[in-house]
Amino acid sequence: MSEKVIALLLIAIGAAISIYLWQQSAKAQQAASWPSTTGKIVSSEVDWRQMRGGDSSDRKEYRAIVRYEYLVAGSVHHAQQLRFPNPGYGGSEQQARDIVQHYPAAQAVQVFYNPQNPEEACLEPGKHWTVWLGQAMAALIALIGLFWLRR
Repeated sequence: MSEKVIALLLIAIGAAISIYLWQQSAKAQQAASWPSTTGKIVSSEVDWRQMRGGDSSDRKEYRAIVRYEYLVAGSVHHAQQLRFPNPGYGGSEQQARDIVQHYPAAQAVQVFYNPQNPEEACLEPGKHWTVWLGQAMAALIALIGLFWLRR
């Protein structure tokens, strides 16, 4: 594969990640101004999956799954979105356990819901530091692609 193709691929990947994270960031900021209601944690657990490495190493990835319910205009809704973007699988079991401990089953929580679509909700509105990091990494990928393209 030529260097130009690799460079263009890196630029495209960086741009795609940036666009996705920009959309999630905008949603996170919108959620900060959504109305809120009291909800209840229905379940909170650590999920894991086995990852197979290219070097025949195996490792586990973990994520917290927090399910909650809340009432809007007389209708019960269910969700599991913590924030935008929702944390996915990662290498830290302790980080997933910390989230589960923070949101134990049966705990009352403040739920922020989209007034235009009450099915859409989150527990942690606003931009999370991981979005900033992801946007910086996406920009770096695109810049590397631009550098290679200009060589």
